[in-house]
Amino acid sequence: MNRFAAFLTATALMAGAAAPAFADDATVSSSDARKAVQTYLQSHDKGNLRVGNATRKDSYYTVPVATAEGIPVTSFRVDAASGKVMDR
Repeated sequence: MNRFAAFLTATALMAGAAAPAFADDATVSSSDARKAVQTYLQSHDKGNLRVGNATRKDSYYTVPVATAEGIPVTSFRVDAASGKVMDR
């Protein structure tokens, strides 16, 4: 892992976002993106929400989130290179 990737991983972990450590040229899979959002929600006491299937768009994944009843709540973007949860 290069210094920049290590910095991004450390920064994301300090910010509370899930950012798995990957090799220099590796990209995040859709299941990794889903896991990152699940971890993010659990760290913010929202573990009761369901995480949908991640859809790749350019350099990020869009991951929908819904209630247990299936009512859409929001969606998150996950950086496809670092695995960092970017926003909602």
